[in-house]
Amino acid sequence: MIGVVLAACLQVVAQPAPAPDSTLVHSIREIAGHSLHHTSQCLDLLSEPRIFWLLESDELAGRIRSAVRAAEEIDKQLAKIAALKGLSKEDSAGIARLRKIADLLKQEGELLQAYWDSGVIDRWKESEAAGKKARKELTELLDLNPKTGIAPPPREPGKKP
Repeated sequence: MIGVVLAACLQVVAQPAPAPDSTLVHSIREIAGHSLHHTSQCLDLLSEPRIFWLLESDELAGRIRSAVRAAEEIDKQLAKIAALKGLSKEDSAGIARLRKIADLLKQEGELLQAYWDSGVIDRWKESEAAGKKARKELTELLDLNPKTGIAPPPREPGKKP
């Protein structure tokens, strides 16, 4: 009996894993991109110098840590997807790009916290640079450019633009 169960298990293990569903992978990429965009917006707000006067330093540190953890968790989940066999080249490239953005946001948060802890202006500049790169990548990836694909302004009927 044990031999039969073992043979059945070996047959299941020996079978190749099914290729990941491209629609599912695309959906995960979209969700990850929007989650990273939200994290980026949070870090951008927390990098505003005036926010320091509105929040206690421990609350500010907690919010920065939360944003960094979000970027780390997204990267961790994307790493699991990237490890799947049978991903298309487009999906692999998209996941790699999202992981790069997650890393930039993590760097931005860590450097921002280092600035608030030490007051060293170079950390602020490095944080701004990492955030700027991440936002540029996100804008291109999620097509957030408001000049692309929007309707022209309304006009009165009968008048030519």
